[in-house]
Amino acid sequence: MIISSYNIFILVFGTIMAVLIIGGVYYFLGKKYFNKKTIIKGFRENWKYIAILVSILLLICLENAVHPYTTKFTKDYTYLISSLSNNGKLNILLQNILPKIFGIYPFSWVYMYLYTFLLFFTPFMLILKNDKKMIKLYTIAIVINYIILIPFYVFFPVDTPGLYLTNMIKPLLYSNINYKSIIETVDPLDNCFPSGHISVPFTIVLLFLWFDSKRRYKEYMHFSLIAAILITISTLYLGVHWSIDVCAGLLLAALSVLLTKKYFINKENFK
Repeated sequence: MIISSYNIFILVFGTIMAVLIIGGVYYFLGKKYFNKKTIIKGFRENWKYIAILVSILLLICLENAVHPYTTKFTKDYTYLISSLSNNGKLNILLQNILPKIFGIYPFSWVYMYLYTFLLFFTPFMLILKNDKKMIKLYTIAIVINYIILIPFYVFFPVDTPGLYLTNMIKPLLYSNINYKSIIETVDPLDNCFPSGHISVPFTIVLLFLWFDSKRRYKEYMHFSLIAAILITISTLYLGVHWSIDVCAGLLLAALSVLLTKKYFINKENFK
C-alpha cells in the first residue's frame, strides 16, 4: 500500500496535536487529571455536551460538502467585504512588515496548531475537571457561534483576501498544499465573514473572563487571550481573512457570550 505525503502530513498533524493536548493537561491541570478513571468519569457525566459539540463539527463538514451546490443560488459578496476592508490594506501592510521580522512559518503554525489546540483542548480540559457549569456554558456559546456562522457561510460567500486579490495579497497559508487540503475539508475558502477563527478563540476568553469568578482557570484565560491575539494577526497576515471579518468575529464572540448569559444562565447558580 502506498501512503501519500498528505496522509503522512495528517498523521504528523494529529500526533503533534495529541502531544500538545497531553502537554496542556499536565501544564494547566496537573498529571493527576490524566488518568483512566478521571477521563471515563468526565466523558460519562458530560456525554450530552460532547455529543452536541461533535454534531456541530459534523454540521460544518456537511455544510462544506453541499457548499458547491448552495453557492449556485447565492450572490458573491467578496467585492463588498473587500471594499469595507479598504481593499485589504491591513493585510498588505502586515505582509510587508512581518516576514522581515519573523518569517512565514510561525504564523502558519499559529493558525493551524494554536487554533486547533484551543478548539479541542478547552472542552477536553473542562471535561477532565468535570466542570459541568463551564462545559455547559462553552457548549451553548459555541452553538450560538455556529447558528450564526453557518447561515453566513451558506448565503453570504466571501473569498479569502489571498485568493481574491492575488496581485496584491499573497495567499501565504495556501502556498502549502497540505495546509490548503486540510482546511478545505471544513472550509471551501469562501467562508470568511464573520471569522470563526476570531469568534471562537475570543468566545473562550470571554467565557472564562465573565463566568470564572473564582479565577480557577486564570492561567488558561491569559494563555487563550494571547493565543487569540496571535491568531488574529496570523489570519490577516496569511491572507485568510479581511479586517472586517475580524471585527465581525469579535462582535460575534461578544454576542454569543452575552446571549449565553442572558438567556441560558440561572444567575443564582453562578455566583
